[in-house]
Amino acid sequence: MKSSEIRQMTDDEIIKAVSEGKRRLLTFRIQRVNGRLEHGHLVKDEKRNIAKLFTVLTERKSKNGK
Repeated sequence: MKSSEIRQMTDDEIIKAVSEGKRRLLTFRIQRVNGRLEHGHLVKDEKRNIAKLFTVLTERKSKNGK
């Protein structure tokens, strides 16, 4: 997910995307432990997406606070 796409989302959509991302991350971690995860890069990619979402949310909160 690109940062420009995230910036177009509302706060509620971002929060929903974070919760979905955390759910997918948990699924990937379970699959990795069980040896069923074929694409190991998915864990890293999902972590990055969640971090991008949190970054945009934090930026918005700091702008609103000033």
